[in-house]
Amino acid sequence: MGDAVVVRHPPIAQDFDESAVLDEALDWLGAHLAWFEPDTWDAHFPPRAFPGTTILELLLLCRSLRRGPQAAHHAEFLEAALDIADRVVHHEEFRTDLSLVDIHFPYRLWLLGLMHRLGRSPREPLAAAQELVDALDGDPGSDIGSARGRLEVGYALELCELRHAMPERAELYGACGVADLDPTSATEEDAYEFTHILFYATDMAARSLPFRDAAERDKLAAAVHSMLAGFLAAEHFDLTAELLLCAEIVGIADNPAVLEGWCGLAAAQLDGGAIPGPPFRPEVLAQRTEDRAATYIFRTCYHPTLVTALAAAERQRRRRGAGR
Repeated sequence: MGDAVVVRHPPIAQDFDESAVLDEALDWLGAHLAWFEPDTWDAHFPPRAFPGTTILELLLLCRSLRRGPQAAHHAEFLEAALDIADRVVHHEEFRTDLSLVDIHFPYRLWLLGLMHRLGRSPREPLAAAQELVDALDGDPGSDIGSARGRLEVGYALELCELRHAMPERAELYGACGVADLDPTSATEEDAYEFTHILFYATDMAARSLPFRDAAERDKLAAAVHSMLAGFLAAEHFDLTAELLLCAEIVGIADNPAVLEGWCGLAAAQLDGGAIPGPPFRPEVLAQRTEDRAATYIFRTCYHPTLVTALAAAERQRRRRGAGR
């Protein structure tokens, strides 16, 4: 088990081939698919408020892989992930909760929509979701206070291809005011808010961001550049990975700071392919063996590993000219 997680200030590259980072991350995720089962999670960690959270996140990666140049190569991985999702959405608790408009409503929609787009459409749950949206006059986001929250609901509805009366994506995105962020004072929470708005507005980088004008594009590019440098220096590899995906979205994928970010992630990648998250501590891992070590690594590494794979898959798709 590797323990080198400090970024060793790699030289600024002229280019970066994402293939090795992607392959190693996917190997690690593939070897840990069972951990994405809600029952496995609950056996090792405090239960998540929405049991489908981890598999939902994994399906985002699956969708990016499906769009990429090696979709056939990843078919077995995708089908295994969809099998887990299928069990989640056909669980009695999930089906009962489909009648609720609560804080987890967007995530239930999101999970259904990802399955639908990946070719494993859960017809009965989707029909139930449509009935609920219709009962809310087509706008399940009307009582959501935040612009980001409304954008997220709109994105989930779009994934599901449900009838709705919410505003168009560009309008929902514009209401978020994401270009107003001051990157020099951005907190961790601010940075996640920023990245997620860009993800929802572009279907995880599959579509162009609806910029108002060139000035907004330039401000967003500068914000990504600034925050990427800061969070890489802080060895926050989860946000580093999210911001690398944002670099693809705002069109600065070949900027030297972005290439340095990729080199930093590659340097931080552990033996086996995992990318350490902010909670990871080598000294804590050194005190654990076997099951306890495996549990610790999954809990502290799964999300940055997944997001790194997502960013690398998108970079690969764009560099090799695969379809959307």
